Amino acid sequence: MTLFNEVNARKIHGQRNVFEGLNRNPVFVGIWISTAFAQVYTVAQSRLNTLETNGKNGTEGVPFPSD
Repeated sequence: MTLFNEVNARKIHGQRNVFEGLNRNPVFVGIWISTAFAQVYTVAQSRLNTLETNGKNGTEGVPFPSD
């Protein structure tokens, strides 16, 4: 949702075509790609953490250091 908001916030005052000139601003493109990567990474990490702690008592699958 943040990615769509970033694209839509580029134009103001009733301008309709939000994609016009999108590739002419390298700073915007860099920030947009960084945001997309951060969102995918965050979701993947939270998913992995959820899978690790989904057990009967909530601790199954959590790696413990071996003695």
